[in-house]
Amino acid sequence: MRPIIGISCALQKPDGTGPVPTSSTPNYYVNSDYCSAVEEIGAIPVIVPMIHDEAVITELLKGLDAIIFTGGGSALPKEVREQPYLPSLEEQNPERYRFDSYLIQEVLALDMPTIGICRGHQMINDVLGGKLYSKIQTEIAGAKCHHQGDTPGKEAWHAIDLESGSKLRQIMGEDTLKVNSFHNQSILKVGEGLKIVAHAPDGVVEAIESQEHTFVFGVQFHPEKMRAETFAQRFFTAFRAAAENYRRVRKARG
Repeated sequence: MRPIIGISCALQKPDGTGPVPTSSTPNYYVNSDYCSAVEEIGAIPVIVPMIHDEAVITELLKGLDAIIFTGGGSALPKEVREQPYLPSLEEQNPERYRFDSYLIQEVLALDMPTIGICRGHQMINDVLGGKLYSKIQTEIAGAKCHHQGDTPGKEAWHAIDLESGSKLRQIMGEDTLKVNSFHNQSILKVGEGLKIVAHAPDGVVEAIESQEHTFVFGVQFHPEKMRAETFAQRFFTAFRAAAENYRRVRKARG
């Protein structure tokens, strides 16, 4: 059977919080690129809603072999984006923050293969006690713009350098990658048990990996939008292999 990979979602609230048109009831949503990336590696994508019942979450996780914590879902108004400091992850979307925090703790306890992308990368770091720069260009001297705006996500925006000897470097097979970029915040302090494994030329953190788990990575860029690139294919292929191994180990334990 193909591995089943959960994909976290964002929340659109009736008050207009979120980047999709306002409706009379809350909506869950996710960019289709995440589902396509999972489908293209021969796995089954399952969108994970923001469930309130912890017992239901436990049952849901029993059916997953891996999970992706996605980015997006926080389209800040222009007047907010132009401020010298930006709202925290929790302030941007309290409901999503609470749910993702709980879910990250649960999957890490299970040692389930986990990828955090953009906001998901920042959430993993936050849950493990790390901290973020509120706004890159305000707080990091010499930092370049890390949001490529309307430039298509399949196009690279800047290079990143991967740390020699890191698991991510072994998976990607290259010392330097050219990646896209859609973020205004970045890691200031790395969380407990995590290791910084990639930087942009201006020093901005671009990837982390867990030193205490089998397969836990956070990437600040969006590999799901660059699926034609070899490094993205290697990354998601390794993710599928980790999901298959997790399933085998889980079944062996009964």
